[in-house]
Amino acid sequence: MAGRGTDIKPSSESLQEGGLFVLGTGRHDSRRIDNQLRGRSGRQGDAGSSQFMLSLEDNLLRVFGGERISKMMDRLQIDEDEPIEHVFITKAIGNAQKKVEGYHFDIRKHVLQFDDVMEKQRSIIYSRRREILGDSVQELMLEMSSDVVDELFAQHCSEKYVDQWDASGFNQAFTSIFGKLPKENWHEQELDAEEFTEQFHRQVEDLYKEKLTYFHNELGQNLVVEQIAGGVNKGEDHTARFNSMVVDLERQILLKINDGLWKDHLLSMDHLREGISLVGYAQKKPLDEYKRQAFVMFSDLMARISREAVTLFYKIQVGPSPVRPIRETMPEQKMTMVHGETSDTKPMELKPTPIQKVRIGRNDPCPCGSGKKYKQCHGKTQAAEAAEEEDNS
Repeated sequence: MAGRGTDIKPSSESLQEGGLFVLGTGRHDSRRIDNQLRGRSGRQGDAGSSQFMLSLEDNLLRVFGGERISKMMDRLQIDEDEPIEHVFITKAIGNAQKKVEGYHFDIRKHVLQFDDVMEKQRSIIYSRRREILGDSVQELMLEMSSDVVDELFAQHCSEKYVDQWDASGFNQAFTSIFGKLPKENWHEQELDAEEFTEQFHRQVEDLYKEKLTYFHNELGQNLVVEQIAGGVNKGEDHTARFNSMVVDLERQILLKINDGLWKDHLLSMDHLREGISLVGYAQKKPLDEYKRQAFVMFSDLMARISREAVTLFYKIQVGPSPVRPIRETMPEQKMTMVHGETSDTKPMELKPTPIQKVRIGRNDPCPCGSGKKYKQCHGKTQAAEAAEEEDNS
């Protein structure tokens, strides 16, 4: 029974007899459902009563104390058909319902704790996406470039002394991402790690400005070609237009990388969630292990977003503008419309097409396809018809 029971309206005769009687054939795992059924019998102060009938084979009693009650009935030699009504049984069922409710509550709480991890990651990704769609796209690209430089230093230059650094590996990685290295023997300078990092941050800013200048020059050349082809005035200033085009390009790059890697990360997190319970065999808490591995995966995700977005931005090239070829103007042709015949036009005389007769030899195969010779097939019939016409004539 569901709902509030507003459609149950006992008549006056039934109220005089005791009102609505609710008979339950089992107890639910939740006490709230049983109380709803009880509430139907005495809605808005009406008279009524309720009674629940249980079996020792019900799931609720079988799991929580059903065998103990059945053994006690066998010891007291009580018949199976005899009903048992006692406060002890009611309290035992209520305690069983409390245990089941607590079990379901723990399950929901456990699921919520797992979802909180994904919710924190989702909020960070969505805040990053709002920054991309906002007005600070170029600042975000510079920040990602600085993060990539810090990551490269942490990978190749984490040792205490400069001579222990992997300078060649750093140079190769820096060139593969930013396109070129400002100085090959940078590690020979007498600077510490922080000063080297600040120096590369400034160099990355210079490379970023150089890339913006390259975009402006290429877009300007393409615009000049389009203007020449279209005959448009070339004296206008298109700086604002170029800036908006570059910002849109950076925004498209960041959105593509951010959304693509985030979808892959969601799939990886689903796989992690499915198999994280197996760490319980190693005496580890699945929730703590899930949080630890999720943090490692999310940190790698943010690093890959910055690295791939910066790499794509510094490697992208602007192609020439596709200019349509100019078509030569054809001279106008005068057209004269003629309705009917005039003195200058003469009707064409249609000549009948002569029919060419094909002569078939007497020993040639018959054209009907019978496989016989012509003189033994249709040739014999035509010879008979010709002889009959001669006799008639």
